[in-house]
Amino acid sequence: MNYYVEKEYEPYAKAIFGNTPEMMEFYSKKLGVEFPWNKYSQVVVRDYVSGAMENTSAALFGEFVQRNDRELLDKNYEYVIAHELFHEWFGDYVTCESWSNIPLNESFATYGEYLWKEHKYGLEAADHHSERSREGYLNESMNKQVPLIRYYYDDREDVFDAHSYNKGGQILHMLRKYVGDDAFFASLKLYLESNKFSSVEVHNLRLAFEQVTGEDLNWFFNQWFLSSGHPNLVINTTYDAVSKKEKVQVKQIQNLSKTPLYKIPMAVDIYANGKKKRHKITINKEDETFEFDAVSAPDLVNVDAEKMLLCTKAEQKSVREWAFQYNNAPLYLDRKEAITGLLKTPQDSLAASVIFSALTDKMWGIRSYALGELKKLPKGHEQEIKKWLSAMATKDSIASVRAAAINYLSANYTDKDLLPTYTAALKDRSYTVLSSALAAITNTDSTQGLLIAKQYESENNKDVLNSIAEIYAQYGTIQNNEFYANSMDKMRGYPKSSFIRYYGMYLKKINNEQTTGKGVEILKNVIEKDSSNKWAVSSAKKVVQELEVKAPASKKEEQK
Repeated sequence: MNYYVEKEYEPYAKAIFGNTPEMMEFYSKKLGVEFPWNKYSQVVVRDYVSGAMENTSAALFGEFVQRNDRELLDKNYEYVIAHELFHEWFGDYVTCESWSNIPLNESFATYGEYLWKEHKYGLEAADHHSERSREGYLNESMNKQVPLIRYYYDDREDVFDAHSYNKGGQILHMLRKYVGDDAFFASLKLYLESNKFSSVEVHNLRLAFEQVTGEDLNWFFNQWFLSSGHPNLVINTTYDAVSKKEKVQVKQIQNLSKTPLYKIPMAVDIYANGKKKRHKITINKEDETFEFDAVSAPDLVNVDAEKMLLCTKAEQKSVREWAFQYNNAPLYLDRKEAITGLLKTPQDSLAASVIFSALTDKMWGIRSYALGELKKLPKGHEQEIKKWLSAMATKDSIASVRAAAINYLSANYTDKDLLPTYTAALKDRSYTVLSSALAAITNTDSTQGLLIAKQYESENNKDVLNSIAEIYAQYGTIQNNEFYANSMDKMRGYPKSSFIRYYGMYLKKINNEQTTGKGVEILKNVIEKDSSNKWAVSSAKKVVQELEVKAPASKKEEQK
């Protein structure tokens, strides 16, 4: 096991890659197939166009994974490390026979991320990660819906999308939930061992699952792997007090001329009289109603109780039902769904109460989500919100939540009594929190903010430098141009494009011919020498064009 990083990051190599041995052991046991190669290296390279690549026994990673101990508090790329390692089985040991079958590589590597998160950090962390992946596919699906296994495409790059990665990972999760863990991992073991050192197509995977389960799974593979789209569901629940029945109506409203009518096995949990009862149903029709015995009206009917279905869902529940779901249903996605439902009626006192309680949720993703939606609450909660977020800004266990709290306070309050909170955050080891604190101080007191920003100009962190760049773009003077000139080469990757945009804003604000001339030369140097950074080059070209069109005021006077 070898880790190759640049000299600067040698002290942090184990912090970056150090969980790889545990990952390897976990995957080997889970799959029942030992790591297939006699060694494994992880190598960081610069200007790598593919992000990361699962070369057999030696994965490559772009320089973005290199982070020092403070930067790792804000973000790590462990999911990328897990993704590439899982490829050593799914992609290298067994590989797809054509670009059409690339999901047999990428869907599995994406699901490998979920498996590692579930093992190492628990189900809630895995479901949060999966939710983001699901959203990535659903966003893409608004403009693009193609079969997962597609035999027609214009260019091979077309298949490297949120279908092959995100949708495929979701489909594997649904398959796992349908057949159960024992059969799922036994099927993967059979698939790997039967096809080792060879290339496969999707039906090799189906046949392995059919051999293990003894079930014809053509229906599952046809609708999920070989057709486009996903179910769009409308769910209605009603209680009939006369017949003592709870009725659950599910409509599939997707365009059936392009998308299948799905067969959908799922669980429905009914909460009543302090107990929960699970019912298994299978939807086969465009409009189908299921009835369940219920002595009294349930507190909650939780359709898709496993929260595993890839779909869009329209479902009406009362505030009381959403609140009950938040407080009683077991999953992260149950609580996230409940908060989303409650945000439709934020003026309701019960809804507001639950949204506030979500600020202390055990899962940071819920805390962050609730924080981001506080503006929807009706007026009258301002001081309560201020109190909550002032505490979160310094005490929350997750850096991104602390930073979000500071950002919210800064955007919505001009109170100078918040300055001690922001100043305290300058001592936070998280660069993201430090950057947010710098911006917040400046928004509250620009004179003080400019003085403090000056103290951090020598930092090498992109977040801090971009924060200072934005401050100077709004409040800076001609003397601050040296900061941009000295910091330009410290910036790399996508963050450099933001830095350049802030520089353009600064130069327009200063409106000085000599300073603008120097700035244009700096940006032209980026265009010439930083060609591998397409984002930076694009931003630099745009800023240069804008500056050359809009000459400084003094130059215009001369032209008159």
